[in-house]
Amino acid sequence: MKIILIGCGKMGGAMLRGWLAHGLLQHAFVVDHAVQELKLEFSEYAHALDFYIDAQDLPEEVETDLVVLAIKPQQMAEVLTSLAPRMHPDWPMMTVAAGVHSSFYQRYLPQNPIVRIAPNTPAMQGEGMTVGVVVNQSPSGLKQRVEKLCRSMGEFFWLEEEAQIDGAMAISGSGPAYYFYLTEMLAKTGIAYGLSQDQAMQLARQTLVGAGAMAKSQPEVEIAQMRKDVTSKGGITEATLRVWSEGDSFEKIIAAGISANVQRSRELAGD
Repeated sequence: MKIILIGCGKMGGAMLRGWLAHGLLQHAFVVDHAVQELKLEFSEYAHALDFYIDAQDLPEEVETDLVVLAIKPQQMAEVLTSLAPRMHPDWPMMTVAAGVHSSFYQRYLPQNPIVRIAPNTPAMQGEGMTVGVVVNQSPSGLKQRVEKLCRSMGEFFWLEEEAQIDGAMAISGSGPAYYFYLTEMLAKTGIAYGLSQDQAMQLARQTLVGAGAMAKSQPEVEIAQMRKDVTSKGGITEATLRVWSEGDSFEKIIAAGISANVQRSRELAGD
């Protein structure tokens, strides 16, 4: 597969390295201002990469199966303005930007097939959760190519419509931060009960890692059942969960936070 990758920062670079390591790319044309640094970082794959500072520098004869946008939303207008004159109308585009609706891309690329994907940061470890949606047309082989790339980063599934992507991003895209925040709070509470900061954080961090490993290794077991298996009737775990669930307080906090996330995403999209 040949791709044009626009943006090779933390996420773009991680995706590129993973795709190269999995042997999914025949060649990649990478557009990013940090050309010299990237040449050093990806020197082992020099035979499969060409680097350019601007999309307008791409050679006239360039051919690609997919154009991948891995840039921040605030950069999108400038980049698309530069990219549009170089885009063949048959080239499909895949974008990872949050809060940028397909209608925005179609102002610049009205004829191109557009796929939005929403990966999360564990994709950089090959343990990501990514969803995708084709928002206009789907040429033959496009979904298969996108799915192959996304599955190399972890789990993947297709959404039925673009409106679902805000909710998906609120859960999985932002989700790692929620688990890290809870880990912080657990560690902070441990310090209050006499543990050192290092001890409390090790307990909280490894519990996060271990619980995640259990969830991954036993996909046939419902998460609710895993919780029940740890919760002895009348025991200490039940005492904590009873406090958290009084009046559905914890559930309401979670729901309010997700709602704020989705609302902000729609504000960024101009909806």
